[in-house]
Amino acid sequence: MASMTEQKREAFSATPTEVFQFLWRSTKAHRLFFAAMFVVICVAQVFFVVVPLQLKRLVDVITSLEPSAQSVQEIAGIITLIIILQLLGGLFYRSSGYMSSGRVPRIKAELEEIGLRGILARSHAFFTEQHMGSLVRRIVRLSEAYNRIHETFYWHILGALASAVAIIVALLFTRPTMAWIVAAWAVFIAFGNWWITRWKTPVDEERTRVQNEAQGLLADIVTNATTVKSFAKEEAESRSYHSGLNRRIRAEDVAWRRAEHGLTGTDVAGSFLLGSLLFLALWGWEKGDVTVGDFVLLQSFAVMLLNQLFFIGFAYREFIEALTGASEIVGILNAPIEIHDTKSAKSLRVKDGRIVFSHVHFSYGSLPVLSDFRLDISPGEKVALVGASGAGKSTVIKLLLRFYDLTGGSILVDGQDIGRVTQRSLREQVSLVPQDPALFHRSLKENLAYGRPDVSMRAIVDAAKKAHCHEFISTLPNGYDTLVGERGVKLSGGERQRVAIARAILKDAPILVLDEATSSLDSESEQLIQHALTALMKRKTVIVIAHRLSTIMEMDRIIVMENGRIVDEGTH
Repeated sequence: MASMTEQKREAFSATPTEVFQFLWRSTKAHRLFFAAMFVVICVAQVFFVVVPLQLKRLVDVITSLEPSAQSVQEIAGIITLIIILQLLGGLFYRSSGYMSSGRVPRIKAELEEIGLRGILARSHAFFTEQHMGSLVRRIVRLSEAYNRIHETFYWHILGALASAVAIIVALLFTRPTMAWIVAAWAVFIAFGNWWITRWKTPVDEERTRVQNEAQGLLADIVTNATTVKSFAKEEAESRSYHSGLNRRIRAEDVAWRRAEHGLTGTDVAGSFLLGSLLFLALWGWEKGDVTVGDFVLLQSFAVMLLNQLFFIGFAYREFIEALTGASEIVGILNAPIEIHDTKSAKSLRVKDGRIVFSHVHFSYGSLPVLSDFRLDISPGEKVALVGASGAGKSTVIKLLLRFYDLTGGSILVDGQDIGRVTQRSLREQVSLVPQDPALFHRSLKENLAYGRPDVSMRAIVDAAKKAHCHEFISTLPNGYDTLVGERGVKLSGGERQRVAIARAILKDAPILVLDEATSSLDSESEQLIQHALTALMKRKTVIVIAHRLSTIMEMDRIIVMENGRIVDEGTH
């Protein structure tokens, strides 16, 4: 039986075709640019193919004429034409680079934005099952995939195809037999590349998966570096990462070897093509049908074809590898959103703040958590949820914020079913102070104003004073412009908690949720901000998860939970 991890991995995977279709849909605003690129590359290759035709003409003229003013003039004209054709081909080819310089970075940025928006649209459960570092890498892989596809398709695959077609057309008018030989070899090599790519794709997918796993493991170790050091587990984590690297090395080795097998086949096929053309030219020369200029033409075309055949095989596999590299992120972005707004969803309007949990049932998979949970919280009422760990207190909060959908029943805010309002409007009406607040690696000012980015500096300072943040912020060298580090690592647990409380004060939502909001505060700090919390809770509907008696004493009602049910309630 497949493990849960394997099942999720399978669910979040897309075929190369699906990745290409996703990129095509996501870049539809740039299709005129794609068409222009197609034209300039094809025109450039036509100019490059015409050059050997003029070289043939040049050699034939030189070998058939005696030196004279007239012959020199004719030869000079041919040389001038060759220079012009080569220059035009180069200019058209380089113009594709100039066209790409401004557009490709923009497309990559748009794809990363699409990736981020798609990831942020996932449910709370999704993030509990993912390595954050691996997710970041997957989003970047989406833009990297487009960059590789753009380069390989336009400058290698399209260039090679346009060159091969132009050569075959040119030979049809000069040496039809050779044209058919070239066409046959081109079809043979194309089929070979297709077969090799299908043979190589599974190992490319495995390599991408292992690379993402190693990236996620590395991010996990670095993110928890303090924990690693506190347990003296540096060697153990290094060994763990070493094992991940060994798996990556093996996967990359297999993928690389299969790529080399394909390139070797292309080289062998190209050598046979060159030999076929030259021996056919020798036979024609023996019969007197082939000139020295024809030998030069065939040699030039053969060299062009060999280079193009090498690049087209390599580029085609690069093209597929790029698509495979983005398979996991596209699989995520294509997957149905677990928690989504209904088509008729409206914005939540909170006037009073009454919250009703009506016969709520909820399970994590097959594990029941809440069973027929019923709770009616009056407007402006302050309710404390207490109970042993695992009683379902935090689940109640997550369901109110609609981090999960209910298994049964409903939750109403001022008579509005939260399952029928937009998630954004719901969460805008709730201020949450979690037990372990996570801050952005940004300035204190930005973190404090996260719920209201347009708020004035005066309001930020006022909220910080109420939450007793201003005192420690004022001692920092850069004050409110101080960067707090990843997840607020530069601050103590109590300081992070006070910043989270100040953030809630600034947001000033009508519903307030405190999930062990004072758990990281010492007694002195708790006393300092207790009155701030009291002021914050005025005229708000409040749900508090707490164990400290000082917090519970401020509540109007205490709800005792056990095994997902309310077993008792009352006042302190």
